[in-house]
Amino acid sequence: MTKARNFACHAATLLAWLLTGAAQTTPAFAQRLYVADSGEDKVAIVDVSAAPTVIGNIPVATGSAPRSLAISVNATTLAVGNFSGNSVSLVDLTRSPAVPFATVGMPGSGNLFGVAFSPDGTKVYAAWSTKLSVITINAGTASVTATITISATWNAVAVAVSPDGTRAYVVTGDTGPGDSVEVVDLTGATPTAIGTYSLAGGDSEKIVVSPDGTRLYVSSQDTNAVSIIDIGSATPLSHATVTGPPKGIAISADGHKVYAADNGASVVDVSGATPAVTDIAIAGAGEPFGVALSHDGATLYVTDLVKNTLTTIATATNSVTGSTTFGNTLADAVFAASTPTGVTLSMAPATVPAGAYSVLTVTLTNPTATAATITSLHITLDPAHDADGLVDNSCGGTYTRFGGSGSNIVGITAGSLPASGSCTLHIQTTANAPGTYTHKVLAGDLQTSVGSNAAEASTSFAVVAPIAPTLSASFSPATIAPGMTSTLTVTISNTNSTDLELISLTDALPPGLAIAVTPNASTTCPGAAVNTTAGGSSFTVAKAAPLLPIAMIPASGACTASVAVTAAAAGSYVDTLPVGAVQAFTISLSLPFIVAGNIADNSTAVASATLVVNAALLVPAVPAPALGRLVLLLLAALIAVFAAGPLDAKLAQRLEYLRRTRWRNRIGKIR
Repeated sequence: MTKARNFACHAATLLAWLLTGAAQTTPAFAQRLYVADSGEDKVAIVDVSAAPTVIGNIPVATGSAPRSLAISVNATTLAVGNFSGNSVSLVDLTRSPAVPFATVGMPGSGNLFGVAFSPDGTKVYAAWSTKLSVITINAGTASVTATITISATWNAVAVAVSPDGTRAYVVTGDTGPGDSVEVVDLTGATPTAIGTYSLAGGDSEKIVVSPDGTRLYVSSQDTNAVSIIDIGSATPLSHATVTGPPKGIAISADGHKVYAADNGASVVDVSGATPAVTDIAIAGAGEPFGVALSHDGATLYVTDLVKNTLTTIATATNSVTGSTTFGNTLADAVFAASTPTGVTLSMAPATVPAGAYSVLTVTLTNPTATAATITSLHITLDPAHDADGLVDNSCGGTYTRFGGSGSNIVGITAGSLPASGSCTLHIQTTANAPGTYTHKVLAGDLQTSVGSNAAEASTSFAVVAPIAPTLSASFSPATIAPGMTSTLTVTISNTNSTDLELISLTDALPPGLAIAVTPNASTTCPGAAVNTTAGGSSFTVAKAAPLLPIAMIPASGACTASVAVTAAAAGSYVDTLPVGAVQAFTISLSLPFIVAGNIADNSTAVASATLVVNAALLVPAVPAPALGRLVLLLLAALIAVFAAGPLDAKLAQRLEYLRRTRWRNRIGKIR
């Protein structure tokens, strides 16, 4: 027998119940460092989740000599500047294996020095020869859509883009003095050079923009300095001298520290009025070239162009923590999470009886410092499950069943994901047939403005046949005298991993056994009450309130119902609880206000207990003699005594003799 039941219930209680034992962990993102290996025409993929380990390579055309790298804000696309090939290779990092989906050559001869992304990731700016070209990415294709000349004399050696995407800053120069930073307006259809900042030295290598867009930092090798340009200032240029010719340069997320690769590495604290420089020695360094920061800023990575080493530095202590050797002529490096956005799934409970709900928790995590818009999330529920429904959603947007009614793919559109944070969905799912059910989010099925999930996530729950509750009964005491009382206790046990809803327990007493004048009825079953009347021949247990709470038999536990009974006649009284004496349903508590029962789960075995009523346990009473002549004689004697005064001894003896004689005769007649 199957019956659907739905009730409202208290959210706080349900939440605590549901999440007990559920896996609630933040995804551990595998961290990736991409390193340009110029000598081997590839980009090394280095897993830096623990000790740096090369786990793959992204090949580019032979002879290309990749030198500069840039990664989109959403960490999904890598731009590789090929120095000798004078081209840019674009790599989709959400696909495996990662290979260039396009390689775009520059419209002319020369060498390509630097690349930078627009904030929205749709454009790449390439500094090459004396020019700046704009590469537009569209639906997996890319092409040069604009090119301007930056300098008539010097090479364009590095480029950076303002946080708002309105300006490009291009370093021009080479090995001679007189380098400069050209300011390019990007707001029009064609980039336009609108100004220049002169640098004191030459042989500049890299440029970065502060996170707030107010400062530029340039590595100036000729002057062994990091040049600092305050945008908009009347005297914009200042310097921070480091220990050697700086090449690669990076800036912390808060803009307070600039890191440069020189003879080792230098940290320039620019948070105060005067820059403060800290030198970090790298033992055996050849020519440190590229630098990159982990997304949490805790680790600095430095490549060596000559020694082919990757050195790790803890920024909290400015100390070297390790070094790895690989490749040939290691140049630029960029850091990214391999999974730009993460998905984890869990089920609670992991095992449920057929028809009970298990709640799927979907956790989306954003490791980037940029808040994300969720374009879409597709959750593929097991096609064999029977029912599902959204419980709650902290990701916002619109909950949708993709493909219409009956589809097993659900999810959201137009949600949001906080920077360096997470959000969750809870979805209740159930199945009526025993088995294992698996829910998934396939690779690429989470699409956000900061990337998509590169790996599939899945979780399973097991459905088992419900186990019927069992009954036992007992009397205490088990033997009584007629008219006395004993407590009858019925115990209901539940071995399922979820609670059972107690619909009813009915106990019809055997003939001659009745509810005592004072029933003392009680139950330990949550939400239940015992219903009976003094002198009645049965009792029942059901929920106490007309609506809520429901009556329950606790999961992996038991509860009892007790009542006082009595019998007037001697004999043995067998209280029998037949099959079906307990009516119950498999239930599941789910957020926020649902209690659902689907599968009938009634007792399937007989239970009994025996009460013995023994007349021998009665204590006989001594009957009082009837008022007869003896009583009258005694009364007359007493009256005479009080009337005549004190008795003489002979009269007293006579009265005593008469009293004893008549009392013995009276008792003999009674017997």
